Amino acid sequence: MTFKSLFGAFLAISLFSELASAGSMDHKSMQLTLLVSESEASMSSIVEKVEGAGGYFVYQSADRLKVKFPNANAEAILEAIQAIGPYVEFNMKRWDMRPFLVDDKAKLQAKEESLKDYMRVLRTTKKREELVPIQAEINRLILAIESLKGQIRYQTHQSKFAEMDITFKQRQRNVKLNRQVSSDFDWINGVNVGALLEDYK
Repeated sequence: MTFKSLFGAFLAISLFSELASAGSMDHKSMQLTLLVSESEASMSSIVEKVEGAGGYFVYQSADRLKVKFPNANAEAILEAIQAIGPYVEFNMKRWDMRPFLVDDKAKLQAKEESLKDYMRVLRTTKKREELVPIQAEINRLILAIESLKGQIRYQTHQSKFAEMDITFKQRQRNVKLNRQVSSDFDWINGVNVGALLEDYK
């Protein structure tokens, strides 16, 4: 095993130990369909609760809302949403972000060490023909380092925030079915069968 691979393994082990002590780093992604009487008012209420819990909305349309909020407040948000309307569907997926963070942090440290080495070589190089490839490698490393830093910031955010994608199904309680045949019983003719069936779906 080469020194570089030994160094990478050491970095990965030490970084994993550091992250393991930081508590849960799962990213949770939830999709649900909510049955509500009025979509717009329900969305406004959910956004208000999410923002009050330190979250924010990502996307909104006439019948869909996507929000993100801290993992620590996930249970409270779910309870608040359930009070607005019953779930028709609910799915949740989760990913442990530790392996991604361990890998990218190890790569970052290795590239930062390489950059320091190239900078030392650049300061001692006098020949112009040798400077060009060294400078090109330095530029490549700087780009890779900045990309990894951005990736780590994103993964860290994902490990702290859950996301929820909500589709709204609106109840229609005031629309009666078109009847071809009426009943001899007046009370049956007045029943909103559509709304009654909706409640049993």
